[in-house]
Amino acid sequence: MKKQVTVALAGLGSRGKDTYAPAAKLFPDRMKIVAIADIDPAKVKEVADDYDVPDESCFTSAEEMISQPKLADVMFITTQDQQHVGQAIKAMEKGYDLLMEKPISPDLNECREIIRIAKKLNRTVVICHVLRYTPFYQEVKRILKSGQIGLPFEAAEAGRIPGEKEAQLRKLFEEDEPSFYQALQKEKTEYQTALYLYMKWGAESYPSYKEAGISDRIYYDTFRDMEIWCRHCLKETGIPGMKQYQWTSLPIKRKIYRLGRLQYEPSRLKDENWEEGKEIPVLEVHIPEGEPLDVQAVKDSFKEAAGFFEEVVSYKYDGFHCESWLLSPQLHNLLSKQSNILRFQDLFFVYNEIPARQAEERVFGKVTDRIEEYPEDTSLQRALKAYLQKGNKVGMGCGFIPPEGPD
Repeated sequence: MKKQVTVALAGLGSRGKDTYAPAAKLFPDRMKIVAIADIDPAKVKEVADDYDVPDESCFTSAEEMISQPKLADVMFITTQDQQHVGQAIKAMEKGYDLLMEKPISPDLNECREIIRIAKKLNRTVVICHVLRYTPFYQEVKRILKSGQIGLPFEAAEAGRIPGEKEAQLRKLFEEDEPSFYQALQKEKTEYQTALYLYMKWGAESYPSYKEAGISDRIYYDTFRDMEIWCRHCLKETGIPGMKQYQWTSLPIKRKIYRLGRLQYEPSRLKDENWEEGKEIPVLEVHIPEGEPLDVQAVKDSFKEAAGFFEEVVSYKYDGFHCESWLLSPQLHNLLSKQSNILRFQDLFFVYNEIPARQAEERVFGKVTDRIEEYPEDTSLQRALKAYLQKGNKVGMGCGFIPPEGPD
């Protein structure tokens, strides 16, 4: 038979009184409340009567209860967040194991201090993450485990800001984006704050996607771009944040959608090399990294886009447009005709090449004038490096596909 655990309950708010205390009635052979503390005398009397706690074991504060000789096996700390650290450390020093309401503390260093003391004194500290068992959070766990979303929670939390400040930034984001970006640049944790805001606002945009009839698959696929750019930020700066926050803001306002292999951004094209002086509606095509550029997957994406922008998000366009290093005509000098990149390029009418170093950034992960420093880990890296060392350049090709899509 398992031992009955005695409990000293500090804090009789909704969590302490209504959530955790009832376990003593559900499992009387396993748990017994023997001491209680709260600043509200009415709550103390109510709980004392419900659980037969004697008057001498009722206290007006957690501190008063902790000052007594040890009264129970375990202390439940369900007081205010900012009180947790002091109460927890004193309780552990008195000999209690702990069950604590989350958050452990609003301050990360205080959380670490509680962990340090617990290890030093060999105390057990359990945190009440009870929401993990609810259907909503179970679904979040499934999504994270599946790889649909893979951003580290710790990275987003590092940029957390007060609610009032977030509201101010959200207003700027909705009404004056340039000012919003300027405000972000002034933040000490610029990249982390951008990641925190975008993860939060991205989740809050979910209802608007559903109201528009957009599937969960497209919603999650569209926001996967944040994971890609978070990794880039970590690699480039050592900070798990969001450096490309102007680009990654697009999904929040539903200005871009990922449909299978490709992303589509409703846009208007004004390019004197294509049709001088005329602005035409197009779907700007973007190619997310991280997956093979399978040509059949690309064709399937174009086919899905045709239906999506007619049936779900109505947008009349005169064609698909793309600016990318993947469309650079110079790649014919580097790759075999069987290359997926060239097969992708052949789907477009390539009408121009813009001087840019996007190819170097994408292939090598950085841009430098010291070409000899570029890595040679892949065949493409070796071929491009040799091509650049001969004085050649690889720019960004501009390509167009009629509205009916590629052949």
